[in-house]
Amino acid sequence: MQYDFGTIDPQPTTGTQLAALLGAFRDAVNSLHKGVSRPSYAVDGMMWVKETVPNPTLMMFDGTDDRPLATITDQGCVAVNADKLDGLQSNQLMRSDINTIFSGLMLARRPADEQIRFGDSLNLRPLISFYNLLERKGFIQSREDEMRIAVVTESEEKLLQLKDNGEILWDGKIVRVAGADGAGSDIDADLLDGQHGAYYRNVSNFNAGTLAIARLPVASAVEAQVGSSASKLMTPQRTEEAISALSFGRSTTLVDETANRFSGTNYQNTLDRPLGIALTDLLDNSSATSFLVGPDPANYVRVAQTGEFGAYIQCAFAIVPPDYWYRLDGGTAGSWVEYT
Repeated sequence: MQYDFGTIDPQPTTGTQLAALLGAFRDAVNSLHKGVSRPSYAVDGMMWVKETVPNPTLMMFDGTDDRPLATITDQGCVAVNADKLDGLQSNQLMRSDINTIFSGLMLARRPADEQIRFGDSLNLRPLISFYNLLERKGFIQSREDEMRIAVVTESEEKLLQLKDNGEILWDGKIVRVAGADGAGSDIDADLLDGQHGAYYRNVSNFNAGTLAIARLPVASAVEAQVGSSASKLMTPQRTEEAISALSFGRSTTLVDETANRFSGTNYQNTLDRPLGIALTDLLDNSSATSFLVGPDPANYVRVAQTGEFGAYIQCAFAIVPPDYWYRLDGGTAGSWVEYT
């Protein structure tokens, strides 16, 4: 309801009359001055409810005109769907969902058959497309790890890819790598100084220079000693190391085993190279003294022997292969030295 009690004159107005006036205005305020038209007593900034069909409208008086704020429905207040925004119709504005519609086109030139389209949908990525007679001739697209530029010809689409890591690809082939300069650039060229790769893989075409040892398959010290590789080379250094390790060389040590070796006892060479044994002062007045070597104690071969009744100093020297066994039979040795 609406009510305007005008100007109250306190002289003729009784308390009962004043209460009635205030009660009527209270009801007008509580009902937001509801009526079919703006209250006659409306002032700038006043809100009131306009009785419209099917739902009332909340209005605000700006001192000149009434501005609709919302429509009051059973579900609550619904914002007003204005006819214009800042004086412009909706078809004059760029929509936020432009990537899903083919509107909002920008012309590259005046002719309508040449267009640039922003937000053309392709894999939901930012895209600028170029059209001629409604046929796409190319596009520029930003992706997570690259920028794509496509050129469409009559028969195919060529793609230039500018990647975040510095690579540049044309039609799927690398044309530049970040920091690319020579070896390790990952560029697959057709020719190098006018020659195909097969030319440089043919050793017969090498006519100068020295091939670095690092380029050759050289056996390690262990491989040279155990003979575990048939496809690697032996340098003079590796050869000397192997000979020294597998036979008598600079690393040979002389060990006096006189106190540890006894006649009639079996011993085994547990080294990975031959063992040299030198015996001196072989004495026996009753029988010949023999030094035996074999793959096992049951298959000995006599490699040295002194004469019977040799009451005089005699010597013997034997070489025992790796893992072979050895033993002195008869007599005693005044000196037993092993070359380990």
